[in-house]
Amino acid sequence: MKQITTRQFSVLADCGRIYQFMLEIYERDWRNGVPAPFFEYAFSSFSSWMDISRSHKNRIWEEDDGIVAFCFYENPVSDIY
Repeated sequence: MKQITTRQFSVLADCGRIYQFMLEIYERDWRNGVPAPFFEYAFSSFSSWMDISRSHKNRIWEEDDGIVAFCFYENPVSDIY
């Protein structure tokens, strides 16, 4: 069994990797999360959609240097995706 590790999201290092991960796993019925453009828009809009000052609380799970899960929130922090 391979080991899955978790770490905090890094704005500068992870945005591109997260976007690609979300493109790869997207299901049209949103069964496994929101589409990649949803996160990209929420993160880059700097509006009430996402509190960027708390983006370090977003988490990434990795296995063998590949992303296997990502959890992020919008605003308020209690809305988690």
